[in-house]
Amino acid sequence: MVAQRAGNKAEQHVSQMGFWDQLATWIGANANNGTWYMGGVLAALGFAGALGVILISGPLAYLFLALVGYMGYKMRASTMNLMRPAFGLRGSIGPSLINVIQFMGWAAVNTYIAAISVSYLLSNMFGTAHFKPGGLKGMLIGVAVMGVLHLISISLGQRSVRLIERVGMVLVILLVIWETIVVLQEVPLSKIMTWTAPSAAHLPFGKALDVFAAFNLAWVTAGADFTRFADKKSAATTAPFLGATIG
Repeated sequence: MVAQRAGNKAEQHVSQMGFWDQLATWIGANANNGTWYMGGVLAALGFAGALGVILISGPLAYLFLALVGYMGYKMRASTMNLMRPAFGLRGSIGPSLINVIQFMGWAAVNTYIAAISVSYLLSNMFGTAHFKPGGLKGMLIGVAVMGVLHLISISLGQRSVRLIERVGMVLVILLVIWETIVVLQEVPLSKIMTWTAPSAAHLPFGKALDVFAAFNLAWVTAGADFTRFADKKSAATTAPFLGATIG
């Protein structure tokens, strides 16, 4: 009886992320620098082609995210822990190391892209005499700023992640609306929809599907790390699927 009560209390402790928290987490996770970079790559397909890749490849990948999310919710375990029944305790070390390297690269790429943005902001604020756009000085400050922000975001574990994603989801949506308005003021939607990339920048549709699927599947390997805190099944399955797709 005592053990059962302790188990119930432990489960209540981790079951702190509701549907909206999970939705915000996965919108924030997928509406990032790397995603915008991939959007620039997909632009080589033109408006209709890029939209087609996003609507086909994304949801297919996030079906796997929802499945892993359910396993994390059911077992209250991270994605790497879920590998132990299939690979064994020692065998799971290999996939875990691969995942560590993958997310080190993911964080590095996103930090690098963000640092470029910071260098341009510093140049606009203080002039090129002090900060050259994309220059080493601005980049180093950008990396330092993003590093501190990363540490703050994980300082309290999933509690700080929840808080930042709640605020981040709103800011990202506002940024996307603002970006869209700015773009449409410069280029009409009709011109965007009919634009075609130069032949030298042509990207086959099938190759784009493959690249974007690989990009999206990267999140599947971390799905349960967040959904293990979900308070109900829909928060662990539907919310990640919708959040990542919307993002």
